[in-house]
Amino acid sequence: MSGVPHTHEFSEAENRAISLLSVSLSKLALPLFVFSVVQGGSALWIYRTANPPWGEGFYPFAALVAVVSLAFWGVCVSASKQLHLIVDTEGSDIEHLMSAIVKLKKGMMLLTAAALPVLVGLFFLLFYTFVRFNFVL
Repeated sequence: MSGVPHTHEFSEAENRAISLLSVSLSKLALPLFVFSVVQGGSALWIYRTANPPWGEGFYPFAALVAVVSLAFWGVCVSASKQLHLIVDTEGSDIEHLMSAIVKLKKGMMLLTAAALPVLVGLFFLLFYTFVRFNFVL
């Protein structure tokens, strides 16, 4: 049964909903890309600055955030294209839907895997800031 192609076609209402999801992912992708470029630039600035305000060890954290957001941008763009193919083509809706789901699953796994180092990095940055600038609670 797995060799038989799926020929289910979504209705007009379902296609509109899928198209809106595709557009939403595309709209999410642009700010992610801009954020990635800005974050990457800040990581480079921190690396090249002789005495950055947050300490020299902060640039790997900034670079990690830039790389993860850039990777998630790629996932959003790719999944958006797969979802748009569902609306634009006939006869392979299920294949395109499954491909989009797999891409989104990879993106969620990427975010989940990156969340722990990012949160740990934020904790240490906050702790370092309190120690360096002598903040008292």
